[in-house]
Amino acid sequence: MRARIRRDMALLTAASITLVAVALCLIFYRQFAMTLQAEIKARAEMFREMNAAQLMAAWSAQPVFVPNDMRMTLIAPDGTALYDNTVIAKTLDNHADRAEIRRARAVGFGASSRYSDTLRRQTSYFAVRLPDGCILRAAKTSDSIFALFGRALPPVAAVITLLAIIGHIAADRLTSRIVEPLNAMRLDGEIIPPYDELTPLARAITEQRERIAGQLTALAERTATINVIMDNMDEGALLVSRQGTIVAANPSIGTIFALSQPVIGNNILTLLREPHLAELTRRALAGHRHEATLKRQEREYRIYFSPVLGGGAALLFLDTTESGRAERLRREFSANVSHELKTPLTSISGYAEILAEGLARPGDQAKFLAKIKDESARLLALIDDILLLSRLDEDRGGGDFTETDIAAIAAKTAAVLAEKAEAAGVSLRCAGQEPMPIPGKPSLLAELFFNLLENAIKYNRPGGEVEVTFRRDDHDRRVTVVVRDTGIGIPQAAWERVFERFYRVDTSRAKKTGGTGLGLAIAKHIVLIHHGEISLTSRVGEGTSVTLMFPGWTTKLLTPAPVTAPAIGR
Repeated sequence: MRARIRRDMALLTAASITLVAVALCLIFYRQFAMTLQAEIKARAEMFREMNAAQLMAAWSAQPVFVPNDMRMTLIAPDGTALYDNTVIAKTLDNHADRAEIRRARAVGFGASSRYSDTLRRQTSYFAVRLPDGCILRAAKTSDSIFALFGRALPPVAAVITLLAIIGHIAADRLTSRIVEPLNAMRLDGEIIPPYDELTPLARAITEQRERIAGQLTALAERTATINVIMDNMDEGALLVSRQGTIVAANPSIGTIFALSQPVIGNNILTLLREPHLAELTRRALAGHRHEATLKRQEREYRIYFSPVLGGGAALLFLDTTESGRAERLRREFSANVSHELKTPLTSISGYAEILAEGLARPGDQAKFLAKIKDESARLLALIDDILLLSRLDEDRGGGDFTETDIAAIAAKTAAVLAEKAEAAGVSLRCAGQEPMPIPGKPSLLAELFFNLLENAIKYNRPGGEVEVTFRRDDHDRRVTVVVRDTGIGIPQAAWERVFERFYRVDTSRAKKTGGTGLGLAIAKHIVLIHHGEISLTSRVGEGTSVTLMFPGWTTKLLTPAPVTAPAIGR
């Protein structure tokens, strides 16, 4: 700003002085030309009443009357020079065609001026017609306007230089006086303009500052919200620029790719090295949407490639491992259900067809009917277990829990199964009579113990034992239940799988005992609904121990609505 004011001040000073000098030169030159013209006119008209002969005689007798500060020429009517006080008249050309001569011959007087390029001087002429028809012409030469400018230029330049220096100093001081209050203005608070002319600007700055502050606040809140969402997303999210550079990545990306360093600023190919994924990224950057599957660290992810408005692409990684596993379990469950239902139905259909066709001998009919009854019972038990599993799948835990004495339920269930245990030659015992309250659903807990104790009896040997023990942790009030038997045992390789639906360690024995293969799967579901844990240890030929751990009584897990337990058993 300072430099601009100084420059403008210097230009204004120089232009002003130059224009004034030119204007003065033009005015003075015009006044001078008018004065000069009046002078030669007065001189010429002094001799207007005399004829040529009288003038010649007078100038010859008294040369003092001849003006020496101007040129006087006497010209005959035909244009021949008769006399000239500066040169020999005979050497002069004919003047008949001169403008001032023609006009004087016509109207009695004439004036003109001519510029000499050679001498760069201006000559003014004035001619009068004498009584005898001759022409007397007076002339005087002066500097031209250009010569006048030339002589005036040095002093004008000196004045311009002097005033430019003075203007520079004045402009510098003036600029300081103007700029210092502007530099002293505070923009972080209320703006007080030093000049009234700056009031609209100060008002506009204040409004714009408030608008920007609001926008920054909104942007910060939006950014914080987005960061919170991104940081807490289980799904991985990547934002890629149109050049393929990663510009944003949430923490889940580091988990998915097991990263130890940030990836922002790297090329996307450092993560997605598979050729087909790199190609899908390139297509997303070109504006096309795609999906693909990625496997990392025994997890499966579904990647969604989406173009971003303005250039770039967004990649979303969804963990589909559990949903894929659930889908596989669903398919396996459907296949197993179909197989399990088909087996008893085939037997029932076969025996019924034999009886309907009259192919059975009278002595075998009772046996066939017993087979149909057994297979029907097995089919009904299987359907009951499937329906129960379906209800358990819909029950996600919590809700209508009540304070339930798990020891009392186990004892009651053992009493129901006592006759069955006695028939199998197995002793069944529940150790301890101390109450063990936990938050739970009595009907489901009764079903849990029924399945565990029935399995322990079925897969035992004559003379074997089944024992249920309880232990409570006084610190966190957790209740641990152990169901131990001395049965045939389970191989270690099958410890985890026995909780799968329809899984059987010994298929032939399961058919003999009439099991559905869903007992332990139901037990696991019930334990998980009660926020507990279930585990199993076993030795082949020595027996099996199933350990259950339940959280203690806490009011947060309970509601006052009681649940009526249905009848236990099949």
